[in-house]
Amino acid sequence: MSDSDRPTPAGDSPLRDAAKAAVQAERLDRIDELTSLLVDEVIEEAQIAELEGLLRDSDEGRRRYIDGVQLHCDLMDYYADGRRAEGGQRTAVLGFLGDIDESGSHVPLPPTKPGA
Repeated sequence: MSDSDRPTPAGDSPLRDAAKAAVQAERLDRIDELTSLLVDEVIEEAQIAELEGLLRDSDEGRRRYIDGVQLHCDLMDYYADGRRAEGGQRTAVLGFLGDIDESGSHVPLPPTKPGA
């Protein structure tokens, strides 16, 4: 019997592998979504339980979660310094948020173009 005549084990099916990859991609997307809710402090108890289950089942998911939290921390640290571009202007990334006043509200930045 030639190799092409032998039955393919179920685990070796290209279609099955593609389906597994699609399911894994959906899980990673859900981990990203739940991680964002967590770091934004708007996650609900049921979502926390879901995130814990997803992280318990996947090494790749845990790496994705750590990367997401690290990115959030890095951005918070970077922008907490009030770093500005040359000339005292806010950097373009997140610069549209303006400064935060004493009440915690965002204060719009002045126009960057004269007369605008």
